[in-house]
Amino acid sequence: MVDQIDCRLQEILDSRGIEQEWLCKQVGISSSAMKRIVKGESEPTFLTALKISEALDLVTNSIWSLKKESGAAS
Repeated sequence: MVDQIDCRLQEILDSRGIEQEWLCKQVGISSSAMKRIVKGESEPTFLTALKISEALDLVTNSIWSLKKESGAAS
């Protein structure tokens, strides 16, 4: 099994009508870094994840969670 992260950030932003640019300003990261996080191309640092969670008033595991997928045996 290979652990991967499931990111619900875009879904949360959409449901709340929040623009990524607003969140970037709250968190203090570039828009390109935020886009990579939202698309799942990059995982946020622990500090960035905490800042995003606080800005959205959510716990981190409501934004990111582990999902298990089948992978090659090691």
